[in-house]
Amino acid sequence: ISLDIEIATTPSQRQKGLSGRSSLAVNTGMLFVFNSPNRYQFWMKDMNFSLDFIWIRNGRAVQLSTNIPSTQPPVILTPNQPVDQILEVPAGFIDKNGIKVGDEVRRRWFDWLISK
Repeated sequence: ISLDIEIATTPSQRQKGLSGRSSLAVNTGMLFVFNSPNRYQFWMKDMNFSLDFIWIRNGRAVQLSTNIPSTQPPVILTPNQPVDQILEVPAGFIDKNGIKVGDEVRRRWFDWLISK
């Protein structure tokens, strides 16, 4: 599976994330990159659509969160273990593509791939 992603590496990019947008196109996402593994909290503040979260450590999916709603007050998510990256994709992406814990998630030049 090949995805077009935006990468959020700075604190301000990570804080804004996908909030305020009206939608997220199919096979696109936002990748949040951290320098060290931790149990980073994410919330759905000012979101207008639901998301799936792929929690990543050392290039592998270690936890999956599906169909997280855009409700008020916003949902707060915390992974069950330390992660170094989080990939947010449109709700339904994980189920549609059969993503499983243990799948490899890697960058290949201009794409991000989830290897089955």
